Amino acid sequence: MIYIAVFLLSLSSLTFEILLARIFSISQWNHLSFMVISVALFGFAASGTFFNLFQKRQRFKGTTSNRTIYLKIWVILYSLSAVSSFLIINHIPFDYFRIPFEPVQLAYLFAIYALLSLPFFFTGLVIMIGYAEYSEKSGRIYFTTMLGSSVGTVLPILLLPFLGEEKLLISVSMLPLGFVFFE
Repeated sequence: MIYIAVFLLSLSSLTFEILLARIFSISQWNHLSFMVISVALFGFAASGTFFNLFQKRQRFKGTTSNRTIYLKIWVILYSLSAVSSFLIINHIPFDYFRIPFEPVQLAYLFAIYALLSLPFFFTGLVIMIGYAEYSEKSGRIYFTTMLGSSVGTVLPILLLPFLGEEKLLISVSMLPLGFVFFE
């Protein structure tokens, strides 16, 4: 069960990251495409901090059904945050070239950064649950993470000509919901 969640989220989040870099390179003239890596790292780091605090309160410890419920919640939140953050940032009137003249552009940049880090936050939580709660299977979880990530890097190459950036991003963001509904 954890393997399916980790695989789908690794695949989806890496495809999400690649597509965001592509979209930023088109919409912001390559000036912000590098930001996607820092957004992903920030989301993963924030999830590590949250998980550490959450685990210390002993709320996550429990039965297998509790773990499954948490996994499903995080997967649903990943899909919702990936799609909604992408749709919301399309309506933020951010212009990289206006930052020196309009201080509000920095607020827009911060909002974009925070919104786009949410999907990576939820991905990090699920992967950490896998490592923390199934530590005896950490090698398999690592393999599943790397397998999902590698498929996630190839997927845009194969599907971009057919779907385009926006449709592919939304489709891949919804892919992990298969874990929730079919598990």
